Amino acid sequence: MVPIPRGGLGLQGRDGRMVAVPKGALGLQGRDGRMVAIPKGALGLQGKDGRMTAIPSGALGLQGKDGRMVAIAKGCLGLQGPDGRMVAIHPGKIGVPDANGRMRNK
Repeated sequence: MVPIPRGGLGLQGRDGRMVAVPKGALGLQGRDGRMVAIPKGALGLQGKDGRMTAIPSGALGLQGKDGRMVAIAKGCLGLQGPDGRMVAIHPGKIGVPDANGRMRNK
């Protein structure tokens, strides 16, 4: 059961999942069949993996080797770990890969 906000819509993707889309937002579906609510002023970008991602205004959409699109906030650095996933490194921090190969803020 998905709660639908007043004035919003309940949209279903090809994968069968229902998503609540608030009033003023946009419902976009990626190649993977999942429906995503894109807020007003944001951009919907799709990675090579077929997943749709909402990129807020002022942010940058970067894609790692694994094909996922991620939002990198203004002032942050996008680094990719050995596992191929792109992550945002915050100002004043350094990126260090952990035991699983994912890049972390230290």
